[in-house]
Amino acid sequence: MKNPYCIFSENYLKMSETLNDMMSANVVIIHPGSLYLRIGKGSDTSPTKIVHAIARRRKPEGVARQDPLLIPQAKLDTVSWNTLDDARLQVFQALSKVIKRDGTKREPPSSARVLELNSTIQPEKIESSENLDEARDFDEVIVGDDVMSIPSSLPYNIHFPFRRGDLNLHSGVGGSLSSILVDLQEIWSRSIEKYLGIQTVDLRHYKAVLVIPALYRRSTIKHYLSLLLLNMGFAGCFVVQDHVAATFGAGLAAACVVDIGDQKTSISCVEDGISQPNSRIHLGYGGSDISQLLYFLSKQTGFTYKSCDSASISDGLILHKIKEDQCNMNLDEASLVRHLFKVEKFGKSPLRYSLYLGDEAIVAPLGLFQTDLLEVTGKKSVSVMGKDPGDSEDPHDHLYLRETSRKYTKTGDIQNDDPDFDDNDLETVGPDIGSEIVPIDQAIFRSIDMCISDDMKRKMFGSILIVGGGFRFAGGAQYLQARLAQLLGPNNPPTVEVMIDPKDGDSDLTVWRGAAVMASMESAQELWIKPREWAKHGQKILRERAPFPWA
Repeated sequence: MKNPYCIFSENYLKMSETLNDMMSANVVIIHPGSLYLRIGKGSDTSPTKIVHAIARRRKPEGVARQDPLLIPQAKLDTVSWNTLDDARLQVFQALSKVIKRDGTKREPPSSARVLELNSTIQPEKIESSENLDEARDFDEVIVGDDVMSIPSSLPYNIHFPFRRGDLNLHSGVGGSLSSILVDLQEIWSRSIEKYLGIQTVDLRHYKAVLVIPALYRRSTIKHYLSLLLLNMGFAGCFVVQDHVAATFGAGLAAACVVDIGDQKTSISCVEDGISQPNSRIHLGYGGSDISQLLYFLSKQTGFTYKSCDSASISDGLILHKIKEDQCNMNLDEASLVRHLFKVEKFGKSPLRYSLYLGDEAIVAPLGLFQTDLLEVTGKKSVSVMGKDPGDSEDPHDHLYLRETSRKYTKTGDIQNDDPDFDDNDLETVGPDIGSEIVPIDQAIFRSIDMCISDDMKRKMFGSILIVGGGFRFAGGAQYLQARLAQLLGPNNPPTVEVMIDPKDGDSDLTVWRGAAVMASMESAQELWIKPREWAKHGQKILRERAPFPWA
């Protein structure tokens, strides 16, 4: 006879799991990015991934605006061009001297050979598999993947709400904060309705978890919460940092999280659900820069699609696809690869192109380690977690605390500062990285070096977690691991381990899955912020409910 206590325990666990599933089914996880939006219910095994863009039909007298899919190539001056070309030659020469694991020398195809092959190729007309009708009806507002199918000749303005991991604010049409927030509401609401089957009027029965960057702006987060709770009408919401969610998605208690996205790279050390503020770094490069670099390198060897315009949506998507399919960091490979791709233009027969690639497919992702190559998309930014500038709408920010902690004389001079209050306590100083962009391995090293103890540093070097879709190259994790081991030197270095695709999952979805895990935890019930609470207390309630130090 089975132990009644065991039967009770099993039934209790099943009931708990069922309850968690039911709770997760009423939670929508939103992970926005510069190129893609990942969205789904907390009970889903994986999210729906769609292009994070919106198109609006332009009025006859309206101003045209079309944001590019890829970060545009820069107009280089003589100095920048020479820097880029010298870096290109150096990397190609270094690759030609690499010794493979079996002791033999790499014998990659020469650039002249690749150019010779590409110069003989002509496009081939093929039958169209889709009904591309320029005259068919298009809605006034189009969001997500459908934006990619709009003919370039139609009068639509196309906007990507995010650039380089932050709001895409600019002086052109649709570039104001209010316009971007309206665009986000349209994209998220329509995507939830189309892919999750939830009508806008029913959002009051659901809660939302919003994934935000580790290097967030407090002034921006308040607009997101107002959007979700007051405008879209969710019954509750909380925000979680992407790096913290990544550790939950990978099942790790501590890790140095490296999020390589389409247009930015961010790094921080996370332990016990807290991203250490002084370890956070934001680098202004990502997968989009690699796509443009591959295009630049391929043009040197006769890129076969001569009329390619990397600034257009459709051609940018072709370049993005070539990078994803062909780029790798396996230095043992030295073969010539042939890539087939299709170009479709409205009113014209579709064409199929062949493209030969040699070491260009390896040199492009090496731009993350040889940053002079990234000159192709212009100067890059680097930032760390700095001092919060304060918010005029927040009566309890650090400026208020500083002023109210001081004692004044009758003349208004400061007489005695409170010894228990230090301005430096409110200022976070990140790694000493300077204003110059650094390779990704050095950035990781500097982030970990900011950890407070040697034990924590060893722990972080042994658990480097790669997430995001910008570093999904064969051999990439092994190459990064070798570079970091080289930086540490031979004298008793800590063990270095780089992980990608944890738990046999997709690194591109690790963060979203981690946020879903957090939403299902019993402790998460204390984090939810309700619309009425937000309308009454505003940012003050984030100090109490945010799952990270709001300050």
